[in-house]
Amino acid sequence: MEKDLTLGDLIGKFRGREDYLYDHSYLTSVIACDLLRKMNWWNEERMQILSFAALFHDITIKDSKLAKIAHKDDPRLEAFSAEEVKKYLRHPLDAFDLILEYPNIPPKVAEVICQHHENPEGEGFPNSLRPINIDPLSCVFILAHDFVNALAECAYDEKQVDQILNAMQKRYNVGPFKPALRALRGENPQAA
Repeated sequence: MEKDLTLGDLIGKFRGREDYLYDHSYLTSVIACDLLRKMNWWNEERMQILSFAALFHDITIKDSKLAKIAHKDDPRLEAFSAEEVKKYLRHPLDAFDLILEYPNIPPKVAEVICQHHENPEGEGFPNSLRPINIDPLSCVFILAHDFVNALAECAYDEKQVDQILNAMQKRYNVGPFKPALRALRGENPQAA
């Protein structure tokens, strides 16, 4: 991370891999920590929080197909039983509870994990939080998480990055998401 790798270099490392959960978690960590650096928010504690959150946010999900689903209204959920969907919609809370059992993991990790499926429309889960109620560090994680999901959906095709960023601009240009969005787009995060 100390080298200033381009987004293309990062994406290239994940093209063609089969282990979705590993790739998703690792790349989410890399992107989230890079956003911290670009936002001048980087410090050891925040880097650890986002790295732990990336590693453990889907720890209670057994089926990697479910881990690819980011929204509670995704039609792919219809392929799963009602019990599987219920567990999936609870996974941020279950992971939150699990992480709190480990005293060596900062409690803030659990908060970020609990909020990782919240969204700027206030229609996320598990708590349907409005943007103002989402922790700014969670906003960084959510952007990194959603960006990585979008990359995976297009098989890490670098040619799709501008389209992904434009879609994210329309969705995340609100409240506490703005600085991380600007950093993701390569803009000055402090700009008005």
